[in-house]
Amino acid sequence: MLRSGITQLDPDLDTESLQVAIIASRFNAGVVDRLIQGAVKTLIDQGLAPQGIALMRVPGAWELPLLAKRLADSGAFDGIIALGCVVRGETAHFDVIVNESGRGLMQVSLESGVPISNGVLACESEAQAIARAGGELGNKGEEAATALLELIGVVEAVETTFDMLELNDGPNSGLDIDEVMDAMEDMRQALEAQERKKKAR
Repeated sequence: MLRSGITQLDPDLDTESLQVAIIASRFNAGVVDRLIQGAVKTLIDQGLAPQGIALMRVPGAWELPLLAKRLADSGAFDGIIALGCVVRGETAHFDVIVNESGRGLMQVSLESGVPISNGVLACESEAQAIARAGGELGNKGEEAATALLELIGVVEAVETTFDMLELNDGPNSGLDIDEVMDAMEDMRQALEAQERKKKAR
């Protein structure tokens, strides 16, 4: 418990029973395949059973939101990881694809309530993409998988801890905004400390 009875969520995710979909583009397959490898390895390292991971491919990043919506609406998955790679060319096509793909994925997540992690690379060059797909700057597929599991855990903790419509007998009763902000900062620091412990293992 934090100040004035504010409750701090402590996610305790059971990863063994999770069902996670990885949706990935075929375009720039050499890079995207490495992102997939990173995501799958992270999920399994965190305790997911291989049979709890489903991989599906689409032509490019533009097609990711539609597949994400179908999967989210199916109710079969606890979360979705979207992976792709878009490299800037000579026209504004790059901006359209990157912006609308990201917007679509966010819209699906907000409308469905299913956590979606966006691991679509938007790079100025192929070298930048390679560096972020298992190169010197890490693997964004791994990061997307880690982010998804953390989000699933927080959402699950919220659903099991609170009835959001009856919290404190009303949405604003007795809450001080400064105390709420302090509590949110405490939660952020706790999550960062938890992540540092994982990396130190």
